[in-house]
Amino acid sequence: MTLYFDPAAVLFQVYPSCNGRWADRLWLNVPGPVYGAETDNCATGRLEAPRHIHYGGQYFTEYVYRQPRTPDEVRDVLSAIEADPMDGYAWDGDQRWTPELVREWWRDRERILEYLRDQVHEWERYDRWIPNQRAVEGCPGLRGLHRWRHRLRKP
Repeated sequence: MTLYFDPAAVLFQVYPSCNGRWADRLWLNVPGPVYGAETDNCATGRLEAPRHIHYGGQYFTEYVYRQPRTPDEVRDVLSAIEADPMDGYAWDGDQRWTPELVREWWRDRERILEYLRDQVHEWERYDRWIPNQRAVEGCPGLRGLHRWRHRLRKP
């Protein structure tokens, strides 16, 4: 049984460097290794990784709402990264998310949930435009994140 799968290790094998900048990450990204910074808004991310990528923020750019947990999920996220013409993803988040930043993100989760609730009408409109992406089905609850960040440790 594998206790910890490190998606960043797989991503770094394929792409030794990333161009997304931590300072530019969208506030909606969940803590973990992968995050969207200045990505495109061409609706490519959900085509490749609908269970991990969503759109939002001021410019309706891509962000990671669920971190990849298996090699297949990493493959999907890699496809989204490759489809981004702005090269705005990064996978150095585990080196940047401090316990205090994760706690801050967790304290701010109501703001995130409120934003997501307010955006459902936009996603429904968007789903009519590109129905196979089904944006409304994205963004699950946040309960598992707290357990992952505070209990699961790398071997």
